[in-house]
Amino acid sequence: LDSYAATGILSRNGVNDPYSPATSGILPAEAAAAIALEPRATDGPRMLGYLATADAADPIGMPAGAPGVVALLRQAREKLGPPAALCPHASGTASHAQLEPAAILRSLGEGTVLCPLKPFTGHGIGGGGLLETALLAAFLRERRLPPSLPGLTCPAGLTMTPAALSSSAPVFKLASALGGKNSLIALGPPP
Repeated sequence: LDSYAATGILSRNGVNDPYSPATSGILPAEAAAAIALEPRATDGPRMLGYLATADAADPIGMPAGAPGVVALLRQAREKLGPPAALCPHASGTASHAQLEPAAILRSLGEGTVLCPLKPFTGHGIGGGGLLETALLAAFLRERRLPPSLPGLTCPAGLTMTPAALSSSAPVFKLASALGGKNSLIALGPPP
């Protein structure tokens, strides 16, 4: 945690609302998860695809315009179709609070449904993206999306999670790692 504190990415005010103007950094948490997903699953969520990009421009943040995230989301949309929802990275840093929503709007468009999970879990160090994927898969098993915490700031042009999954379109889970690695897994509800 001392290393994270030295970079300035730890929250200074405890606000756990990743897109709020008051957000000041990540709220660290421990995370461990394991999940097995199959493309042809019949009784649970299906893995529809995995894509990754790398910005490699900044050791702790996103470069201006978040080009790696934009490219990744556009590639996912072209390959897998428009998503029913996006579980964003939503780190809670001030720069991420501005760059990620803009990247989502540029690549997926207005009205994109967000289901942020870090407000529930904190920012898992080393396993947060996988933990969020496991939680997302548990909801998809029931053909639902995770709810959003009440009172979260929703970026203009985007929407927060509805309770029911109204289509069989993919649900994207986006993760951004230190050093510029961006990854996305696409999940589908059970047939």
